Amino acid sequence: MANGQARKGRSSGAPFLFCKLRLRKRIYLVLWTVLLWGTLDCGAATETCRAGRVDETVRVDYVYDGDTVRLTDGRRLRFIGINTPELGRGDDPAEPLARAARQHLRGLLDTDPTLALRYGHERRDRHGRMLAHPYLPDGTNVSAHLLRRGYGMALAIPPNLEQLACYRSAEREAARTGRGVWSHPWFRPLNAAGLDEARPGFRRVGGRVQGVKHTAKSIWLRLDTQLSLRIAREDMDYFAELPTDVLAGRTVVARGWLNRRHGRWQMRIRHPAALEFPN
Repeated sequence: MANGQARKGRSSGAPFLFCKLRLRKRIYLVLWTVLLWGTLDCGAATETCRAGRVDETVRVDYVYDGDTVRLTDGRRLRFIGINTPELGRGDDPAEPLARAARQHLRGLLDTDPTLALRYGHERRDRHGRMLAHPYLPDGTNVSAHLLRRGYGMALAIPPNLEQLACYRSAEREAARTGRGVWSHPWFRPLNAAGLDEARPGFRRVGGRVQGVKHTAKSIWLRLDTQLSLRIAREDMDYFAELPTDVLAGRTVVARGWLNRRHGRWQMRIRHPAALEFPN
């Protein structure tokens, strides 16, 4: 983690336009975009998200939602690589397609509730749930299957990135054909300048990067007036090919968990795959 005094952010005046960036910065951004998406899509036609190895075989006792289940021994399992719509809690209504995603997963496990698991590098999340890539007895990767049918969005949380290319490919297939979340208006990117009625949770948000601020612990990308994207110093190695300063003035769409602190919305970005750059 970097130490030392925080560097002052960019002026809040007129944003830098991409066409006004110095040539070297423009080249960095173009090359980074080509290299990143080229890497993620490489072999998309043949990639099947194969397990490679099986670390444990388990049986499912209960399906909470499209990406989380309870095993017969009581442990909770969160699937790596996907985030499905949330079911309602308390007074909050269920998100669109949440029940459909849960029902589809139940259907996959109805005949045989057995899953083969490949653990990620990090085996538990902050809620104490197991983290693993799940496979049906016939070898089907459950996360990829759900993504391909539009029941969720690809999720990249380091260090569990083993199947990222495949999950991205499955998501892109669903997006191209307009399946599930990719055809429902609720899942379209929110405007970062109009988040007054937003609620915390996993969303896609789009806006223009008005400034880039460096602090001792994070790099902040300020979108319009209401939202800041935070890249923690501990995650900066994943952004080595992306000089963050070149993003000033660019329009981005970010995916992650919205939360509100000190009167402003924030979203932590763990990996470049969480950022899209619309044409």
